[in-house]
Amino acid sequence: PIAMKKHLITFTILLFPFLFFAQRNISGEVIKASGGHLGAVKVYCKEAPAIFTFSDEKGIYKIEVPYEVHYLVFTYSGMNDRTVKLQDSENVNVVMVPSAYKKIRFGLGFSSGVSTFNLHTNNSYTNSFDTAISMTLISLSGNIFYRFHKRFDLQLNVEDGLNIAKIDTDSTYINEFGNEETVFYTQKIILNRFTSSLLFNVYLPFGKTKNHSWFAGIGPQFQHLSFLNTNTMGARIQTGFNINEYGFLTRLFIAIDASNGTFGEDNIYVPGLDYAYSGFRFGTVVIFK
Repeated sequence: PIAMKKHLITFTILLFPFLFFAQRNISGEVIKASGGHLGAVKVYCKEAPAIFTFSDEKGIYKIEVPYEVHYLVFTYSGMNDRTVKLQDSENVNVVMVPSAYKKIRFGLGFSSGVSTFNLHTNNSYTNSFDTAISMTLISLSGNIFYRFHKRFDLQLNVEDGLNIAKIDTDSTYINEFGNEETVFYTQKIILNRFTSSLLFNVYLPFGKTKNHSWFAGIGPQFQHLSFLNTNTMGARIQTGFNINEYGFLTRLFIAIDASNGTFGEDNIYVPGLDYAYSGFRFGTVVIFK
């Protein structure tokens, strides 16, 4: 038994260095959140910083680490550091996210929707006068975004488009014989609708890399309608999703416009009458890096 114990102790002493210094090979890819690979990323062991390597131009890295190491750290200028816990797998891929947001960005958009004007009045010529103007909207827009915080920005939206409008009017009056009479009038026209809005947007990132976000915004809106000769101030409310926050961003949105105003005196349809306007649209905006 004593001899066996001596052999066991000797075997353990001889095996111990191999157990302690046992290594494994870890490899993988370093990817940018906006797409593509990231070279020259430093990869080192958290428990042993002297053990490190760098990813190549294709974002590939390989590092030999002791089994006692449980974390790898990835660092790159302009990106947030990533610390990854090692699991059983020897393949570890990492997504790097920029540490700062780009303050000013530009975008081009397209939208479509519907809107209506509603008005009702009584005057000395008619007992009642009701008009509804419904429009189908097709618009192009230019946008400037000023991101003053990772979750807040100001958006200047300038939008213009041709719209197919249908005017439905009914006028009820007392004719020369003392009888009540109603006249109906319908016409389709093409008109130009120009708007500019200044919107305050709030962003809520989601996804593993926070590379996508839900947003909501509100702000004042100026509106001009050609042919109807009217200008008014109102408001826009919008919400939607941003896809790829750190790259060539695509925004999907829905928006509601609302305002109250007065048709111009030179309007040949309803001069000087107060109206309520509402519009709904959906669209997309491509935002450049």
